[in-house]
Amino acid sequence: MDCSSPPETGRFILSCHGHTFNDLKLIKCTNDTIIDEYGVEVEVRAASLNYRDKFLILKPSGFEPGTIDKIGFDVSGIVTKIGSKVTKFQPSDEVYGIAVNGGTLASHVIILETHLALKPANLSFESAATVPLTYLIAWQALIGYGKIGPDDRVLVNLGAGWIGIALVEICNFFGAEIFALSGNSERRKYLESVGVKHIYDVGGKDFGEKILADTNGQGLTVVVNSFDVPQLKEESLRACADNGYFVDICNVNNWSKEYFSSLRTNVRYDIVEVFNPDVQDELLKIWILITAKFQTEIFEPIPHKSFPLDMVGEVFTLFHDGKIGMCKPVIVMPKSKM
Repeated sequence: MDCSSPPETGRFILSCHGHTFNDLKLIKCTNDTIIDEYGVEVEVRAASLNYRDKFLILKPSGFEPGTIDKIGFDVSGIVTKIGSKVTKFQPSDEVYGIAVNGGTLASHVIILETHLALKPANLSFESAATVPLTYLIAWQALIGYGKIGPDDRVLVNLGAGWIGIALVEICNFFGAEIFALSGNSERRKYLESVGVKHIYDVGGKDFGEKILADTNGQGLTVVVNSFDVPQLKEESLRACADNGYFVDICNVNNWSKEYFSSLRTNVRYDIVEVFNPDVQDELLKIWILITAKFQTEIFEPIPHKSFPLDMVGEVFTLFHDGKIGMCKPVIVMPKSKM
C-alpha cells in the first residue's frame, strides 16, 4: 500500500524491506490482535521520528540494529484495549510512551504497561510524542552514567539538537555548568535563550582546545558525544578532564572500550544503549522519573513540526538531508474509523 494514500479504515503499519525511503510501504494488519496480560493497545495519534528510525531504513555501515526491525519508537495516543493484569490504564485514557520493539508508525501498537504514562493535560499528542526516547537517552547519559550535579561541567554536542535540548534541560535542573556546540546562529540563539553561556562553533573543529583554555586546562567532567565523525569525537574527548566521563549516545561507529583505552586511560567511557535488554529495568525507573517531571511541568517537550502520514517518505528525506532544522518531525496518524 502506497504511503501517499493511507487507508481510511482498517489497521496498518509502516514497513521498509529495502534500503531507501522510497521502500516505505503501508501494510494492512488484522483486527484480531492478541494482547499480553500486561499489554496495552494504543490507537496511535502521533509518533515522532528518531535517528534510529532513519538508520533502520538506510542500514549504514557501523550501525547495529540488533533484533529490532520495526520503525517508530515514540508514541502518543488513546488506549483501546488492555491486558487482564493491567491496572494503570483504562480504555480511552490518553497516554504516551516508548515501544522498545518498534512499530509505532502504525494505526495501533501494543506496548507493555510499564512503558506508558498518562499524557500530561498541558501537552498535545504531538508534543508528547517528542519526549520518550529523547529524554530516556539524555537522562541515562547524564544521570545514569555521568551522575551530574552542581559541580560538574558538561559538554553537550549539538546543544540545540533534539537530544541536546533534553540534555540542556536536565543539566539546568541539576545545576551543572553547560558547554555546548552550535552549528548556526539559530541554534546559538536558542542556547543563549535557555541560559547556556559557553557556546562554541562546531565548524571550527578546534573547540576542544578552546574549552581547555577556557577552563584553565582542567577540561570538562562529563562529555556527552553525539558525533560519529572520528575527528569531532576526538576533539570532544580532548575537552574531557582527567578522571572525567565520556558518554557516547551516537548510534553508529561507536568506539570499543579497548580502542578508547588506547586514546585515554584516565577517562571513563560508556555507550548509552537504551534497547539493550540488560538495561530495561534501569530504564523503567528512569521513565518514571521523567514522566513525573512532565506531569509537574518541570521539563519541556522538544520543539516539533507535524506532518501527515502521507508525507512520511518525504519527511524522512528532509530529515536525512538536514532540512528539518531544530524541530523534531512528528507524524500525525489519521483517526481510526473502525
